[in-house]
Amino acid sequence: LWDWDLHRVGTGDAANGWKYFFRVRMLNDSSASVPVRSLARFYALRFVGGRIFPLTRLTEGEAAFLLEPGEENRFCWHVLCRHELQDAAGGLLLERAGPSDEGCAERFLHADLERRSPAFVEEDEVERMKLGY
Repeated sequence: LWDWDLHRVGTGDAANGWKYFFRVRMLNDSSASVPVRSLARFYALRFVGGRIFPLTRLTEGEAAFLLEPGEENRFCWHVLCRHELQDAAGGLLLERAGPSDEGCAERFLHADLERRSPAFVEEDEVERMKLGY
């Protein structure tokens, strides 16, 4: 199960920019008894006017996670933009961490983070939304 949301924090403008808050929740709800390991995550931010900005991150070191069946991982972050964000989409690349064939197509998994338009929230609401992330 992969879920995420996107929020514009407060009112932005061309002089001060726009602040956005992202949250992602991942649950290994696999019926198999195999953990999954994060490899990378990626996002495409589409701004008003049509510009697209890609963000990618290899999930190594502190950004890495391993989810046993039934375990959950959550993370959140802010991004400041000079342009207003229209919407965003993304995904995660995962690897089955249990025994598998190196060439097996089922070794790698992906999770699509469907396109979202930012909902509006005030700064104080963001502090509450960070709880548990």
